[in-house]
Amino acid sequence: MKQCVGAWVRRCVEGQECVGAYALLAAVLAAATGCPIPPPENAIADGPTMEARLATVLERVGTLRAEAEAEQMTERGPVKGLVYVFLRPPDRLRFDSMSPVDTALAVLVSDGTSFALHDIEANRYYFGPAAPCNIARLLRIPLDAASVIRILLGLPPLVPGAPATVTWDGGGFYVYRQEVEDGTTIESRIAPLRDELDTLSVRLVDNRGTVWEAVFDDRRETGGVRLAWHVRFTAREAEGPVEVWYTSLETQVDLPDDAWTYPPPEGIPSEAVDCGTVIDSVTWEGTEPTAE
Repeated sequence: MKQCVGAWVRRCVEGQECVGAYALLAAVLAAATGCPIPPPENAIADGPTMEARLATVLERVGTLRAEAEAEQMTERGPVKGLVYVFLRPPDRLRFDSMSPVDTALAVLVSDGTSFALHDIEANRYYFGPAAPCNIARLLRIPLDAASVIRILLGLPPLVPGAPATVTWDGGGFYVYRQEVEDGTTIESRIAPLRDELDTLSVRLVDNRGTVWEAVFDDRRETGGVRLAWHVRFTAREAEGPVEVWYTSLETQVDLPDDAWTYPPPEGIPSEAVDCGTVIDSVTWEGTEPTAE
Protein backbone atom coordinates (compact mmCIF):
# COMPACT_ATOMS: atom_id res chain seq x y z
CA MET A 1 0.00 0.00 0.00
CA LYS A 2 2.79 2.41 0.95
CA GLN A 3 4.60 1.78 -2.29
CA CYS A 4 1.44 2.31 -4.36
CA VAL A 5 0.49 5.52 -2.57
CA GLY A 6 4.06 6.78 -2.75
CA ALA A 7 4.21 6.38 -6.54
CA TRP A 8 0.87 8.14 -7.04
CA VAL A 9 1.89 10.92 -4.66
CA ARG A 10 5.08 11.50 -6.69
CA ARG A 11 3.06 11.93 -9.89
CA CYS A 12 0.67 14.22 -8.03
CA VAL A 13 3.44 16.44 -6.66
CA GLU A 14 4.93 16.75 -10.13
CA GLY A 15 1.56 17.90 -11.45
CA GLN A 16 1.02 14.93 -13.70
CA GLU A 17 -2.20 13.59 -12.20
CA CYS A 18 -3.72 15.89 -9.61
CA VAL A 19 -3.92 19.44 -8.33
CA GLY A 20 -5.90 21.32 -5.72
CA ALA A 21 -7.98 19.10 -3.44
CA TYR A 22 -6.41 15.95 -4.91
CA ALA A 23 -2.97 17.20 -3.98
CA LEU A 24 -4.20 17.71 -0.42
CA LEU A 25 -5.67 14.19 -0.46
CA ALA A 26 -2.32 12.85 -1.60
CA ALA A 27 -0.62 14.53 1.34
CA VAL A 28 -3.22 13.14 3.76
CA LEU A 29 -2.83 9.63 2.35
CA ALA A 30 0.91 9.86 2.56
CA ALA A 31 0.73 10.95 6.19
CA ALA A 32 -1.84 8.24 7.05
CA THR A 33 0.32 5.50 5.60
CA GLY A 34 3.54 6.89 7.01
CA CYS A 35 4.79 7.40 3.46
CA PRO A 36 6.51 10.79 2.94
CA ILE A 37 5.93 12.67 -0.30
CA PRO A 38 9.07 12.34 -2.43
CA PRO A 39 10.72 15.38 -4.01
CA PRO A 40 10.19 16.06 -7.71
CA GLU A 41 12.77 15.04 -10.27
CA ASN A 42 15.61 17.57 -10.57
CA ALA A 43 14.65 19.02 -7.19
CA ILE A 44 16.02 22.42 -6.20
CA ALA A 45 18.93 21.84 -3.85
CA ASP A 46 20.43 25.26 -3.06
CA GLY A 47 19.51 28.83 -2.21
CA PRO A 48 20.75 30.58 -5.38
CA THR A 49 18.74 28.23 -7.60
CA MET A 50 15.60 28.82 -5.55
CA GLU A 51 16.12 32.60 -5.66
CA ALA A 52 16.62 32.53 -9.43
CA ARG A 53 13.43 30.51 -9.91
CA LEU A 54 11.42 32.88 -7.72
CA ALA A 55 12.88 35.92 -9.52
CA THR A 56 11.26 34.78 -12.78
CA VAL A 57 7.87 35.53 -11.21
CA LEU A 58 8.82 39.20 -10.81
CA GLU A 59 10.01 39.34 -14.41
CA ARG A 60 6.77 37.84 -15.72
CA VAL A 61 4.58 40.12 -13.60
CA GLY A 62 6.35 43.35 -14.56
CA THR A 63 4.24 46.27 -13.35
CA LEU A 64 1.06 45.12 -11.62
CA ARG A 65 -2.26 46.92 -11.23
CA ALA A 66 -4.88 45.43 -8.91
CA GLU A 67 -8.07 46.14 -7.06
CA ALA A 68 -8.27 44.62 -3.60
CA GLU A 69 -10.50 44.38 -0.57
CA ALA A 70 -8.38 44.90 2.55
CA GLU A 71 -9.25 44.22 6.17
CA GLN A 72 -7.47 44.54 9.49
CA MET A 73 -8.82 43.19 12.75
CA THR A 74 -8.39 45.77 15.53
CA GLU A 75 -9.50 46.14 19.13
CA ARG A 76 -12.43 48.20 17.80
CA GLY A 77 -13.43 45.48 15.35
CA PRO A 78 -12.61 44.91 11.67
CA VAL A 79 -11.50 47.83 9.50
CA LYS A 80 -12.35 47.19 5.85
CA GLY A 81 -11.84 49.07 2.63
CA LEU A 82 -11.20 49.05 -1.09
CA VAL A 83 -7.59 49.63 -2.15
CA TYR A 84 -6.14 50.09 -5.61
CA VAL A 85 -2.67 48.51 -5.63
CA PHE A 86 0.13 49.38 -8.06
CA LEU A 87 3.48 47.55 -7.86
CA ARG A 88 6.67 47.70 -9.90
CA PRO A 89 9.48 45.46 -8.63
CA PRO A 90 11.81 45.78 -7.00
CA ASP A 91 10.64 48.64 -4.76
CA ARG A 92 8.05 50.98 -6.31
CA LEU A 93 4.53 50.91 -4.96
CA ARG A 94 1.35 52.90 -4.70
CA PHE A 95 -1.82 52.34 -2.66
CA ASP A 96 -5.02 54.32 -3.25
CA SER A 97 -7.61 53.82 -0.52
CA MET A 98 -11.09 54.35 -1.98
CA SER A 99 -14.56 55.06 -0.61
CA PRO A 100 -17.65 52.97 -1.49
CA VAL A 101 -18.47 55.55 -4.19
CA ASP A 102 -14.93 55.28 -5.64
CA THR A 103 -13.51 58.56 -4.37
CA ALA A 104 -10.00 58.64 -2.95
CA LEU A 105 -9.59 58.63 0.84
CA ALA A 106 -5.79 58.37 0.99
CA VAL A 107 -2.84 57.84 -1.33
CA LEU A 108 0.54 56.37 -0.35
CA VAL A 109 3.45 56.18 -2.78
CA SER A 110 7.09 55.13 -2.62
CA ASP A 111 9.83 55.20 -5.24
CA GLY A 112 12.02 52.96 -3.08
CA THR A 113 13.87 55.88 -1.46
CA SER A 114 11.21 58.31 -0.30
CA PHE A 115 7.56 58.00 0.60
CA ALA A 116 4.56 60.35 0.55
CA LEU A 117 1.12 59.97 2.06
CA HIS A 118 -1.87 62.19 1.38
CA ASP A 119 -4.58 61.63 3.97
CA ILE A 120 -7.36 63.20 1.98
CA GLU A 121 -10.08 62.85 4.60
CA ALA A 122 -7.88 64.45 7.28
CA ASN A 123 -6.50 67.04 4.84
CA ARG A 124 -2.91 66.21 5.74
CA TYR A 125 0.21 65.41 3.73
CA TYR A 126 3.18 63.44 5.09
CA PHE A 127 6.57 62.73 3.56
CA GLY A 128 9.82 61.08 4.58
CA PRO A 129 12.13 58.11 3.99
CA ALA A 130 10.74 54.86 2.57
CA ALA A 131 11.26 53.09 5.91
CA PRO A 132 9.05 50.14 6.93
CA CYS A 133 7.32 52.29 9.55
CA ASN A 134 6.23 54.78 6.89
CA ILE A 135 5.30 52.18 4.27
CA ALA A 136 3.01 50.59 6.88
CA ARG A 137 1.04 53.77 7.55
CA LEU A 138 -1.70 52.76 5.09
CA LEU A 139 -1.72 49.01 4.39
CA ARG A 140 -0.12 48.24 7.80
CA ILE A 141 2.47 45.72 6.66
CA PRO A 142 5.63 46.94 8.47
CA LEU A 143 8.26 45.94 5.91
CA ASP A 144 10.39 47.81 3.40
CA ALA A 145 8.89 48.49 -0.03
CA ALA A 146 10.70 45.62 -1.78
CA SER A 147 9.50 43.13 0.84
CA VAL A 148 5.92 44.45 0.75
CA ILE A 149 5.89 44.01 -3.03
CA ARG A 150 7.07 40.41 -2.76
CA ILE A 151 4.52 39.64 -0.03
CA LEU A 152 1.68 41.11 -2.11
CA LEU A 153 2.84 39.00 -5.07
CA GLY A 154 2.87 35.84 -2.93
CA LEU A 155 6.67 35.59 -2.71
CA PRO A 156 9.11 35.44 0.21
CA PRO A 157 11.15 38.59 0.86
CA LEU A 158 14.86 38.19 0.23
CA VAL A 159 17.80 39.56 2.19
CA PRO A 160 20.65 40.09 -0.30
CA GLY A 161 23.81 38.29 0.74
CA ALA A 162 22.23 36.33 3.58
CA PRO A 163 23.13 32.61 3.60
CA ALA A 164 20.30 30.46 2.23
CA THR A 165 19.49 26.76 2.36
CA VAL A 166 16.85 24.57 0.71
CA THR A 167 15.59 21.26 2.09
CA TRP A 168 12.71 19.01 1.07
CA ASP A 169 9.94 18.36 3.57
CA GLY A 170 8.12 15.03 3.40
CA GLY A 171 4.85 16.95 3.51
CA GLY A 172 5.35 17.89 -0.15
CA PHE A 173 7.14 21.25 -0.11
CA TYR A 174 10.56 22.89 0.00
CA VAL A 175 11.72 24.69 3.12
CA TYR A 176 13.76 27.72 2.06
CA ARG A 177 15.64 29.53 4.85
CA GLN A 178 17.76 32.64 5.03
CA GLU A 179 19.84 33.33 8.12
CA VAL A 180 20.00 37.08 8.74
CA GLU A 181 22.91 38.81 10.53
CA ASP A 182 20.71 39.98 13.42
CA GLY A 183 20.05 36.37 14.39
CA THR A 184 16.61 36.12 12.79
CA THR A 185 15.59 33.58 10.16
CA ILE A 186 13.23 33.95 7.22
CA GLU A 187 11.60 30.59 6.57
CA SER A 188 9.39 29.82 3.57
CA ARG A 189 7.33 26.79 2.57
CA ILE A 190 7.29 26.48 -1.22
CA ALA A 191 5.39 23.80 -3.13
CA PRO A 192 6.31 22.66 -6.67
CA LEU A 193 3.58 22.43 -9.27
CA ARG A 194 4.97 21.25 -12.63
CA ASP A 195 7.34 24.10 -13.62
CA GLU A 196 5.85 26.58 -11.15
CA LEU A 197 6.62 27.28 -7.50
CA ASP A 198 3.79 28.22 -5.13
CA THR A 199 4.91 29.91 -1.93
CA LEU A 200 2.53 28.65 0.76
CA SER A 201 3.80 30.75 3.66
CA VAL A 202 6.76 32.78 4.87
CA ARG A 203 7.66 33.87 8.38
CA LEU A 204 10.37 35.77 10.23
CA VAL A 205 11.54 34.04 13.40
CA ASP A 206 13.66 35.33 16.29
CA ASN A 207 14.56 33.88 19.69
CA ARG A 208 11.05 34.70 20.95
CA GLY A 209 9.25 32.95 18.11
CA THR A 210 7.42 34.28 15.05
CA VAL A 211 7.84 38.03 14.45
CA TRP A 212 5.52 38.06 11.43
CA GLU A 213 3.99 35.57 9.03
CA ALA A 214 2.35 35.75 5.61
CA VAL A 215 0.13 32.98 4.24
CA PHE A 216 -0.88 32.77 0.57
CA ASP A 217 -3.73 30.92 -1.10
CA ASP A 218 -6.29 31.06 -3.92
CA ARG A 219 -3.62 30.72 -6.61
CA ARG A 220 -4.78 31.53 -10.13
CA GLU A 221 -3.23 31.84 -13.56
CA THR A 222 -2.93 35.59 -14.13
CA GLY A 223 -1.23 36.97 -17.20
CA GLY A 224 0.68 33.72 -17.69
CA VAL A 225 1.89 33.43 -14.10
CA ARG A 226 0.35 31.84 -11.00
CA LEU A 227 -0.37 34.47 -8.36
CA ALA A 228 -1.98 34.32 -4.92
CA TRP A 229 -5.29 36.19 -4.86
CA HIS A 230 -5.47 36.10 -1.06
CA VAL A 231 -2.73 37.24 1.33
CA ARG A 232 -2.99 37.09 5.13
CA PHE A 233 -0.29 38.92 7.11
CA THR A 234 0.06 38.70 10.89
CA ALA A 235 2.65 40.42 13.06
CA ARG A 236 3.49 39.99 16.73
CA GLU A 237 3.34 43.72 17.45
CA ALA A 238 0.23 44.49 15.36
CA GLU A 239 -3.33 44.85 16.58
CA GLY A 240 -4.52 42.05 14.34
CA PRO A 241 -4.01 40.36 10.97
CA VAL A 242 -4.15 42.24 7.67
CA GLU A 243 -5.90 40.39 4.85
CA VAL A 244 -5.90 41.30 1.17
CA TRP A 245 -8.34 39.74 -1.30
CA TYR A 246 -7.70 40.72 -4.90
CA THR A 247 -10.80 41.23 -7.01
CA SER A 248 -8.83 42.01 -10.17
CA LEU A 249 -5.20 41.65 -11.21
CA GLU A 250 -3.38 42.87 -14.33
CA THR A 251 0.26 42.19 -15.13
CA GLN A 252 2.68 43.93 -17.52
CA VAL A 253 0.71 47.19 -17.44
CA ASP A 254 2.13 50.53 -18.59
CA LEU A 255 2.31 53.18 -15.91
CA PRO A 256 4.09 56.54 -16.05
CA ASP A 257 7.19 57.01 -13.90
CA ASP A 258 5.46 59.75 -11.91
CA ALA A 259 2.95 57.18 -10.59
CA TRP A 260 5.42 56.53 -7.73
CA THR A 261 5.69 60.15 -6.59
CA TYR A 262 3.06 62.47 -5.12
CA PRO A 263 3.92 66.16 -4.63
CA PRO A 264 2.14 68.02 -1.82
CA PRO A 265 -1.19 69.48 -2.92
CA GLU A 266 -1.26 73.25 -2.76
CA GLY A 267 -2.55 74.70 0.48
CA ILE A 268 -2.44 71.45 2.49
CA PRO A 269 -0.28 71.23 5.65
CA SER A 270 2.82 69.07 5.14
CA GLU A 271 4.74 67.18 7.80
CA ALA A 272 8.01 65.25 7.65
CA VAL A 273 7.65 61.90 9.44
CA ASP A 274 9.98 59.13 10.55
CA CYS A 275 9.68 56.08 12.79
CA GLY A 276 9.42 58.26 15.87
CA THR A 277 6.47 60.24 14.54
CA VAL A 278 2.99 59.32 15.73
CA ILE A 279 0.11 60.30 13.47
CA ASP A 280 -3.57 59.45 13.45
CA SER A 281 -4.45 56.21 11.72
CA VAL A 282 -5.24 56.68 8.05
CA THR A 283 -8.69 55.40 7.19
CA TRP A 284 -9.48 52.65 4.72
CA GLU A 285 -13.20 53.12 5.09
CA GLY A 286 -15.58 55.74 3.75
CA THR A 287 -19.16 56.38 4.67
CA GLU A 288 -21.87 55.03 2.43
CA PRO A 289 -23.95 57.88 0.97
CA THR A 290 -27.37 58.22 2.54
CA ALA A 291 -30.49 58.30 0.42
CA GLU A 292 -32.28 61.63 0.21
